[in-house]
Amino acid sequence: IQGTAVVSLASLISSMRITGKKPEEHKFLFVGGDGDETGLHIADLLVEFMTKETGMSVTQVRKQIWFMDEEGLVVRFRAEDLEDRKIPYAHEHDECSDLSQAIDLIKPTAIVGTPTCNDSKGLFTKPILNKVAEYNDRPIILAL
Repeated sequence: IQGTAVVSLASLISSMRITGKKPEEHKFLFVGGDGDETGLHIADLLVEFMTKETGMSVTQVRKQIWFMDEEGLVVRFRAEDLEDRKIPYAHEHDECSDLSQAIDLIKPTAIVGTPTCNDSKGLFTKPILNKVAEYNDRPIILAL
């Protein structure tokens, strides 16, 4: 998991530079299953990188990072049922269980699909990729 997280972070950093946007201008949506350790490791490393790179606080950076698991967006409303490691990434927001709708709500510049997804092979369909492209000239798509 750590090796995957490090390589994924390097990919995200390189991709952020290619987009021409500053790190603080990005929003990340991690899409994975309930036990999404890979996504959490990547997000934790991303938080560490962005706090050092931008001077933003950990709390500020985490506001730019969203998770979606089998139940939907990771939001505070679900805090009782969330794994402890996901709680820092839970946002004050309404529930949403549809990936396309989540993209409309969040408008992420980067989406990361982790291998714990039930149907990770068909997760990022053409309509989903087109949806992300509606909000970004150069979207970052990382399908692990």
